[in-house]
Amino acid sequence: MLIESAIIPPYQDIYLKSVLLKAKSKKPGMLLLFVTYYEGGLLVKHCRRIGWNVPIYAPDSLTEPKFFELAGDLGEFYILLSPTLNIKRPEAKTLAILWSKKHKGIPPIATIYGYDAVKVAKAVIEMGGVDRRSFIKKLKEVRVKGIGSPVYEFDKTGEGKKSPVFITITGEQFINKNFK
Repeated sequence: MLIESAIIPPYQDIYLKSVLLKAKSKKPGMLLLFVTYYEGGLLVKHCRRIGWNVPIYAPDSLTEPKFFELAGDLGEFYILLSPTLNIKRPEAKTLAILWSKKHKGIPPIATIYGYDAVKVAKAVIEMGGVDRRSFIKKLKEVRVKGIGSPVYEFDKTGEGKKSPVFITITGEQFINKNFK
């Protein structure tokens, strides 16, 4: 298994030719990206620019509209998503309204999970979790409807009771479903 990494300066439209040509020469079966939307957009754009048509897989963090703008032609590109994510559910209404005031499309995954985290923390505090010890205790009792997950609840160790389930869709399917 080939694992290579490169540090990409944020917010610079650098040309990644040497790093990508080196990776391409190893002939991997896929390129897996674990980066933010900005770096992901640049990597996809430059992969396609050098004629590297390898399938690219990425996490749901690359659902930000700016990623698609930066990436351009996606080629064979797949996004790993949680099938429980539904921005149209009643729990999502407030976030969707706030998001649409400044942005197009749906909120990116990081925004959704961040919003849910604040809702969970708020519920724990309202239950009396106002210091470290009481917060941890009350976290184990909380049950909050979310956007990224239908319900957030935690076991005695503080771990989520339900493991996330993921599906894979193409970038084109994601665009058609969420931006058109």
